[in-house]
Formats: sequence, C-alpha cells, structure tokens
Amino acid sequence: MILRKVLPVMMIAVLLAATACTKSQDARGQEEPSTKAVEEGPKTPVEITFYSSSKEPLFVEAVRRKFPDYTIKYIQKGAGFSFPEMIASNQTFDIYVESARTYARDLLGAKLEMDMTDLAAKHQVDLSRFDKNGLDQMRSAGGLYGLPIYGSGMALYYNKEIFDRFGIPYPKDGMTWEETYELAKKLTRVDDKSYYGYWIKTKSYLRKNQYSLPFVDMKTEMALINNEKWKKTIETVYEKFSSIEGMEGKFGTQWPGSDVFYKNKDVAMYLTDSDMHQGVKEMRDMKWDMVSVPTFNDAPRIGPQIMYTYLGVPSFSKHKDEAMKVIQYLTSDEFQMELSKQGFLTALNNQDIQNTIGQDTVDKDKNLKAIYYNPFAPSGPTTKYDEYVIEDGIDNVALRELVNKKTDLNTMIRKAEELANQSIQKNKN
Repeated sequence: MILRKVLPVMMIAVLLAATACTKSQDARGQEEPSTKAVEEGPKTPVEITFYSSSKEPLFVEAVRRKFPDYTIKYIQKGAGFSFPEMIASNQTFDIYVESARTYARDLLGAKLEMDMTDLAAKHQVDLSRFDKNGLDQMRSAGGLYGLPIYGSGMALYYNKEIFDRFGIPYPKDGMTWEETYELAKKLTRVDDKSYYGYWIKTKSYLRKNQYSLPFVDMKTEMALINNEKWKKTIETVYEKFSSIEGMEGKFGTQWPGSDVFYKNKDVAMYLTDSDMHQGVKEMRDMKWDMVSVPTFNDAPRIGPQIMYTYLGVPSFSKHKDEAMKVIQYLTSDEFQMELSKQGFLTALNNQDIQNTIGQDTVDKDKNLKAIYYNPFAPSGPTTKYDEYVIEDGIDNVALRELVNKKTDLNTMIRKAEELANQSIQKNKN
C-alpha cells in the first residue's frame, strides 16, 4: 500500500531527516548500512518521473533532497493520466510504484515490463537482504519487475471502550478464528445503540488470505476459486460472522468502510490493513489497540500474506541507471530504518529494523509488533487477471449476497467464478 495518508508534521520531519548523507552519519560513529547509500547524482541534470495510482508519497520528497541534481516528477493516475492513456500518448516514466498484481495487470499486460535482476546486479544491490516473500511475490508474475519498498500486513484492531463497556477481556495475540467468533458473539448486542463484534476490510483479506490461495489457473486462464480451501476461507472469515444474531442488515449493497470503527465506533473488532491508524486523526481520540490476525486450526501460527509496494523500472525508461540509484537508496538500511520507525513494514529481512516499528510515532505504545506475531503466509502466485477475479468475481456481487443471506455458499462460489471468468475474457486484450 502506498503512503497515501498525510502524516503528522513530526513524522514528515523524521522522514526528511532520513535523507542526511552517510558521510555525516560516519562522523557520528554509526555503522554503515549493509547496502551503502547511493552516490550523489550526476552533474548533468536528469529528470526522473514516478508514476502511481496514489497521491505523492513522502519518500518522493526525500529523493528530491537526496538527489539535488535530479529533477524529480510525480504523476498520479487519473483523468488524462490513466495507464492506457499514458501509453497511447507515448508519455514515459522511470519508476512505477504499485503492487505486484497491478504490475502484472498493467506493465505485463502492455508488454512494457523489464526484469531488473541484471540492473540490480550492476548496481551491487544485495537481493538476499530483502524479505523472500517480497521477491517471490513479484517473481511469480514472471520476473523481478520491481523491488519492494514497504509492505502492508493485516491486524485485528479493537476498541477498548466497547470491551470495557460490557466487561469483556481484550483480545490477545495468537487467537484462532473460532475464539474470535465466540468473542464477537458476546460483543454483538444492543445497548444505547447497536454494537457489532467484528467486521473486515473485505478485499484486503482476499488478497492476503492465509492459505496463499491463487485466483487464476494460468494454464487455462480461468478463475481458480471453486475449491474447498476457498470455501473454507469465505465461510470462516465472512459468512460465519455475518450469521451472528444482531448482524443482520449491517452489510447492505456496499461494504461498511473503516469509519465504522473509528467514526461510528460501533464495531468492537475490525480486521484491516495494519497501517490503518496512520494519519487518521479520529483514532487519536479513541482507546484502541491491535492483536494478530486470527489463525486457522489446520494452519497454526500462519498469518496473512504481506502485500508489498514495488519500485520498478519499465523497459522504456531512458534513465534506467539513475532510476536504479534512487531505488537503491530507498531500499537501503538507512531509509528502511526510518520507514519502520514511522510504522511501515520494512521490505528487508532485518530483525533490528522490524523491531523499531512505530518507535517515532504517537502510537509507539500500541501493540504494533502484533503485525509480526505470526510468520507471514508465503506469497501466492500473482497473475495479470487476479484483480478481475477479486473485483468483478468475488467482491462485486456474490460475496455481498452471501453475507446478506440471499444465497448459499456453494451458489455464491459458482456465481463468483462465472463473473470472474466473464471479466477475464472481457479484459484479455
């Protein structure tokens, strides 16, 4: 997930401080990171353009400070700048900032990807430093088309005030789905208003499912969701909770957003992306914390997958080496440590960096390490058709009908598969 939310001024200052050169760090006697910071930019001005679907993240400003000889531009997808429009108008960019599935859908779909293995080797980037899941997630699409900069996990947030109101002990790290279900039943009740024990950010969990289930069979290019593991996942995580007495009518034609947790304050436990709290001012005024995502009995101590945001150089970039220097800096130990301190999941397999998560934020006293409590599930295969299965197949109509008791599980799965295959065929070209 991209840094899409506005962070407090203090956090911005820390991120910008991360751009201080390594020479000044050496003067303080600190150990150099395992991958040295990038050399300063060339004397000849070079323009590096980022392109992404989200608003300009703070790390772009850090790049401007680190590379004063580069002109750094940022283009956000939108009217006139959609991916097909960019390509059709021959506009180019040098660094693509997206998830692996968006890479697969867009760059691979347009045959504009570039495997960065040789480019990384040329710049002496040590790939063994990265979380294996982050590299595997991208490589499953066919090649190393980008390097991860940070990840988004999941966590079970909870509102302490609702638990205190009903005298129910807080949830704990390591709970199973069955234990969470029993807890949700106790918290779904009417007092001064209706309270709901649990809800979930729907598509995020589908993408990060704990069984690492694929969405598409690439041999047949057909949806791969009509199987027992997918049925168990949807039944356990969605259908069962929606069947709790008192949950009826909660879902409607649109999924409740995260504001049911921090604005309405009527959901006791909310399973969502692990960075939901960042920059959300309403959460400063509530008593909340988080615990690990519940686990399946047949997959103990397995958390959700982590979805990474990648920085990739497309094949048409005219400044591949300069773009790689920027990516090398953003994935250095130096900058990754600063990102972790601001609460973002590092892309590196460095325990020391992981242990600093959130240390420089107002939420440093929260149980942020719950994100790492269970090992992340292995990354499932990534294809260019995954989002069509998620958006148009499972989530569009079928799952909503299931939780609103308009259909049964088997019918829902068949309908989701049919809708997904229709979308795949429609979007193949």
